Amino acid sequence: MNNNLLQLLKVNEGRQLNPSDADLFVRYYTGIPQRLKAMQNLEQQEADTIQQAQQQFFVQHPEMLSFAGAKEKTIRDMTYLYRTATMSMVQQDLSRLAEKAGFIFAIFEQLGFPEQAIENAYEILRQVCAERVSPETWQLAEPYFKTLSVLRLKQWQDLQNHQHAIIETVTAHVLKTWPGVSALNSPEDNLRKDMLSLFQAVGESLISQSLTPVEERKAWLYNFFKTQRFDMQSIFDTYRQLPELAAQHLQSDTVAGMKIGFEALSRP
Repeated sequence: MNNNLLQLLKVNEGRQLNPSDADLFVRYYTGIPQRLKAMQNLEQQEADTIQQAQQQFFVQHPEMLSFAGAKEKTIRDMTYLYRTATMSMVQQDLSRLAEKAGFIFAIFEQLGFPEQAIENAYEILRQVCAERVSPETWQLAEPYFKTLSVLRLKQWQDLQNHQHAIIETVTAHVLKTWPGVSALNSPEDNLRKDMLSLFQAVGESLISQSLTPVEERKAWLYNFFKTQRFDMQSIFDTYRQLPELAAQHLQSDTVAGMKIGFEALSRP
């Protein structure tokens, strides 16, 4: 089970799993054979993909050959991140991939590797991989390989660093703007859990450049809101204010990167 499903169970503590919730578990487990088939395709193409990507990278960035053992270490690091992205696809776990890739990229930065060169290296890897594997495999794998981005992972880390403060700001804003919320059962705790889940989804959409995390998360959460007869227009109005509230804590480029996810949240 991946972190998203564990988070779903946590958010639903004290609640009944509705059909939309249950459907996420069904889709996760019934999709395993397809993801394992894609994993096999990626494994078959791994060595040739990485070799070709490494060669193209040094053609574009010959200056990187000045680093000791550059070719061998590039193969090593690309192989690790390629396999990490592949296994994250099988598990459908973007957040875990972001943590591992972010750690590796932070080491690259400490070693003095130019940020743009690293970004280009993994853009080349994505392009070569997309050309070598089947379209069906790439459809599943693309969000995970897109996560291998220095720039987007820095934005994701900015969100992780300030997530608690953002959620407290949003919770206070909702309770002040909509006093009726205070009459609900455990309003502050439930607001925090719901907002944590949604911000995690927006963060995953940021790094993967895919709306799937947000659309899936809001589907089950909005279904719960409707069963409780919440005023959905008030909820959409609140979510339209999320960029402004988040901007109190995040860098401007992080907020800009999250825009697509925020916009999806505020749509029915």
